[in-house]
Amino acid sequence: MATESWNLVVRQVFRTIRSSVLGIRTIAVAIAIGVLAIAASVWRGAVERWMGQELRSLAAVHLNPTFIFDDLIYTLARTIVLRGVRLTSPDPESTTESIAMDSLTAVLSNIPRPDKPFQMQRLDLVGPTLRLVRTRSGQRQAACWVSRSC
Repeated sequence: MATESWNLVVRQVFRTIRSSVLGIRTIAVAIAIGVLAIAASVWRGAVERWMGQELRSLAAVHLNPTFIFDDLIYTLARTIVLRGVRLTSPDPESTTESIAMDSLTAVLSNIPRPDKPFQMQRLDLVGPTLRLVRTRSGQRQAACWVSRSC
């Protein structure tokens, strides 16, 4: 009889220890997931800031109009979504939006890296608007207004 009660006590102790270990493992896994989520969020924010700077500097080199966007979302591994995209007149006296769109999705040919230029595989425009603008002298602005290479 005493042996049976002793066995019950030992079993209860082992159950308690086992449930405590499982509880500690569960808490450790939850903490690890939380730390990884925070790290991924910080990393993603840094990557998106870098991409935004790169896109703005590329636009400044290759485009005459000012390139503006409200929000950039990078989806691993090769998709960039820009929201509230606008190209405004390079004339400092005018802020005419010549080209505007709700969003622009760029699928990249490769994963972006600081030592390699962005290569676009596909661009999807959502809600694009093109406004043809006349200069102060009454002439229409040609396609060369958009590109610096003309």
